[in-house]
Amino acid sequence: MIDTVAVLDLKLRGNIAVEESVFTVRGMTEPGAQVNINGKSVQVDEIGEFFDNIAIKEGKNKIVVIATDPAGNYAQETRYITFKKAEDMSWRIPLVVSIVFLLVSFSMFLWVRRKKKVVIDQEPPLEAF
Repeated sequence: MIDTVAVLDLKLRGNIAVEESVFTVRGMTEPGAQVNINGKSVQVDEIGEFFDNIAIKEGKNKIVVIATDPAGNYAQETRYITFKKAEDMSWRIPLVVSIVFLLVSFSMFLWVRRKKKVVIDQEPPLEAF
């Protein structure tokens, strides 16, 4: 039997979006095959598994994986990874703290004002001398 097909199975289904600038590409091929991810040679273990961490830029990134088996057959798969930086939420903490401070201050102001009014209303009337 003549080998005419290379095996390549990426553990990445479809096109995905991530929030980190490093992405791990994993897959499976035939033992002894050579694998390139975006032109970089990647080591394949004795059972045909491979992986590599690749740096991706913000926006859409093209990932091309090529596996070439010992007989010279090759298989190619292309995926797109979209990298979008996570939203910076650090500005929200001071905002929330400020709002809480204002609410507590206003509540204290109303409480003190009410207490003063109660004290004034409870004072006995001044008697004439």
